Amino acid sequence: MVSVKAGDVVFVDFTGKLSSGEVFATSIKADGEKAHLHEGHDEPGHVHEYKPMMIVAGKGQTIKGLDDAIVGAEVGKKTSIKIPQDKAFGPRDASRIKLIPIGEFRKREIQPYPGMPLELDGGLRGVVKTVEAGRVKVDFNEPLAGEDLQYDFTVTKCASTAAEKLPLLLEGVTGMTGAVSFDAATGVATLKVATNIRKDSTYTMNKVTFVSMALQYVDGVKKFVVEEEYAPDSAGEKKA
Repeated sequence: MVSVKAGDVVFVDFTGKLSSGEVFATSIKADGEKAHLHEGHDEPGHVHEYKPMMIVAGKGQTIKGLDDAIVGAEVGKKTSIKIPQDKAFGPRDASRIKLIPIGEFRKREIQPYPGMPLELDGGLRGVVKTVEAGRVKVDFNEPLAGEDLQYDFTVTKCASTAAEKLPLLLEGVTGMTGAVSFDAATGVATLKVATNIRKDSTYTMNKVTFVSMALQYVDGVKKFVVEEEYAPDSAGEKKA
């Protein structure tokens, strides 16, 4: 029996539900389709990709109640837990519900309506609740604030050593496999990126995220080397 330790890199399949049983998030296609989770929400032509969540266990990369339960969980075993709101997204805060003059929206040529997602300058996100009497009520609480939650989850992959963690991190962040190696004697990790990998802005962002996470969370990694191969027809032409 293998159990997850804090600091392990893990892949987790999960389904999250409200206390009523309504599914609000899942990595499992059958659960998502049964709950009609993405119907009418995805862009035309886009098919939602269901895939496990990748985190470093015990490092606060998901809500506390789930993070706490993943540490110590048995790999391959389905676990069901209930998470109170204080270990989920916290209680609702009445001070985060604001009344905004409708003129502020009209200045930006925005026509607000109930249920409209909103992002203000500075990245503050909320949802329009009501539009009446020249004022717009916007709730800036996390959508699941005040909710007790249920999770069914299974840790499908778990890595504890540097040599094991790096490939899982790479796969989870970039989708690439088999391209990273580690020399324990020198502490040097090397990522080799072939010509067929499209090196666009998404690739660059994911590469930086992967290297940063490796240096922060993988013990023993002292230096990271990235080797990129290019050919005349590969720069921005072919997809991973």
